[in-house]
Amino acid sequence: MYARSLSIIFCMTSLSMACDEPADPPASEPFERLVAEIGQEGGALEDPDGRVRLEIPSGSITETIEVSIESVQPPGDAGSVVAGTVYEFKPEGVTFDPPLRVEIAYDESALPAGVDESELAIHVWEGGKW
Repeated sequence: MYARSLSIIFCMTSLSMACDEPADPPASEPFERLVAEIGQEGGALEDPDGRVRLEIPSGSITETIEVSIESVQPPGDAGSVVAGTVYEFKPEGVTFDPPLRVEIAYDESALPAGVDESELAIHVWEGGKW
């Protein structure tokens, strides 16, 4: 089973590099930061609009930790179109086994012309690159 350390920045982008214009920003306002204390029993953290959800299964961690999700500006140049909000998940250095689950929603109507849903991907910003 794959365990993952949590201290990453996710964004959903289009794999297409031939887009004429970037997507419009989401209709709802980005939230600043969501925080929850989650322990061995597991739990979830979700923004009020349901755009992002972090679910930690029972038994994934051995002690109670503070978990957060923050909407942030995209770091660097993604080299593609960001089709939604960029999120930073914390804390740093925690390994989850079994792995956690991240769900990121997007507005299909905000995709640039010619971009198909099948071209979307979730990318992780690590070491200064996507």
